[in-house]
Amino acid sequence: RAPGGGVPTTPGHPGQPPLRDGASLVLAELRRACRDPSRSVTLAAHFQIFELLDAFTATAHPAAPLLFKTLAFSLMEVHADPELRLPLGRALEHSLARAPQLAVGVIVKPYLRQASLYGYTNADFDLLLAVARHAALGSRHAVLLVSFCGRAALNDALHARLATLPLLAAADRFAGDAAVADSIAALAHEALTSLAAGRGSGIRATLAVELVAKILHLPHAHIAAGLSPLVDAAEASFAAATGQRHPGLVALCGFAAAGAAAGAAGRGAV
Repeated sequence: RAPGGGVPTTPGHPGQPPLRDGASLVLAELRRACRDPSRSVTLAAHFQIFELLDAFTATAHPAAPLLFKTLAFSLMEVHADPELRLPLGRALEHSLARAPQLAVGVIVKPYLRQASLYGYTNADFDLLLAVARHAALGSRHAVLLVSFCGRAALNDALHARLATLPLLAAADRFAGDAAVADSIAALAHEALTSLAAGRGSGIRATLAVELVAKILHLPHAHIAAGLSPLVDAAEASFAAATGQRHPGLVALCGFAAAGAAAGAAGRGAV
């Protein structure tokens, strides 16, 4: 201990801050550099933090979560700059793949809120797929992810097929969770209601059929069994209203019946 009982500074360097404070100063400088007007300085600073994050997660360093949040929120700050957003998003995906212990849920709500307000690109769904597959994702945040991706899959022809990838990954992982199952059922109900009422045509109807079909083809028979009555009701409603059969709804009826039958056969074999 130092004279008077205080905590000493780094030995041999009077007045120098302790090592812990020194690390804080380094991180503060890197954060400042992340906002530098020069794009090359900004990228270099970010990738220095990514290197620290990978090193810290490999050794279970307690500062790793702070670095992760720093990078995630910095990615949101450069939302309008695709030349920064794309490489930083890719780097964050790789870091998530190497660090299953990171609390990925902390970024889900703010990230999705920003995407809802200001738009999204293909790269956002790549990152959301990494989040959906991440071991630390919980069901509460999976519900948010399913809801956001479901809206895109039903309403955005440009990104619909990419949006289904994180949606299906989350649905598959959390198929046994009641809240996630309810979210999936709500999406399917929205799509089927639109088809039964004859709302939308062309690509919008195709997106609705494709989304429900992909959900019905998940390897979870209880999902198909739960959706089967909704699909049958939608097909009957459309036929009663138009005097015709909707080819997409007819196909979905077949998928739902096959999935429900497979589930029943599986239960009978147990």
